This record gives sequence, C-alpha cells and structure tokens, in this order.
Amino acid sequence: MRIQYQILLLTFLALSASIATNAQELTEDAPPVKKKPALRVPKGLWLSLSAATYTAAALDMRATADAEEWFEKHPHVHLGPTETDPLARPFVRLPRPAYYACGFALATGVNWLGYRMSHSRKLRKVWWLPQSISISANSWGYKTRRFN
Repeated sequence: MRIQYQILLLTFLALSASIATNAQELTEDAPPVKKKPALRVPKGLWLSLSAATYTAAALDMRATADAEEWFEKHPHVHLGPTETDPLARPFVRLPRPAYYACGFALATGVNWLGYRMSHSRKLRKVWWLPQSISISANSWGYKTRRFN
C-alpha cells in the first residue's frame, strides 16, 4: 500500500512539472505588447494660456468688484446686474478676498481641464478651447464693466 502512495505521488509530481513547463512555454511564445507612444504636451503654449486665463480673470474680478462697490454707494443708479455670468453671479456679493479666491479657483479648474484634455487621446486637438473661452469671456466682462 505504501508503494502505491509513492507511485501516486511521483505521478502527480511528474504531471505537475509537465503542466508548469507547458504553461511557461505558452507565455514565452506570446507576441510582445506594444506600448502606446507618450502624448506630447505643448507645455509652453499651455503655460502662456494659463497665465492669460489668470490675468483676464483677475482683471474681470477687479472691474466687477469696483462696479459692485460703486453701485452700493449710488443705489439710485441701476444699470443692470454687475455680473452677467450665471456661474460667477452668486460669488459677487462675497467679501473681496473670498470673491477673488473663488474666481481663481474657477480659473484653476479651467486650466486643469485644459491640461487633462491635452493628455486625452480623443480631446487633445481641442485642449486649448476651455482656456480660450475663459479668456475671451473674462476680457469681454472687463471691457464692459470698466469705469473710466
């Protein structure tokens, strides 16, 4: 009976060794996996658009805050809302430091979106669009709310 167990154990070891070698041969014959090439990020252009986004946002926030302050001093004059952007309108009545912090957080989100789009395979051709829209909207807001 003891010999039967030894034969059974040797048979099991021989079969498991042959299975392991066959599995090893299959993985060695597999074709190598090709890596996708890394995406090239236009860092210089992205940085310049980022700086322009922050600049336009700061100018627009300053003009809007000055207009809001002027309208508070002269309540009899009403020329319409000081902020026409529905996303930024709730933040206009905040104190100036909080208003600037929220505005720069929004500009940072726009820059992050542009950066993420520049790394996307589907959207990398239009990665500049969020920053350009933000720059043009803030420039328009600065131009219309500037007091001379």
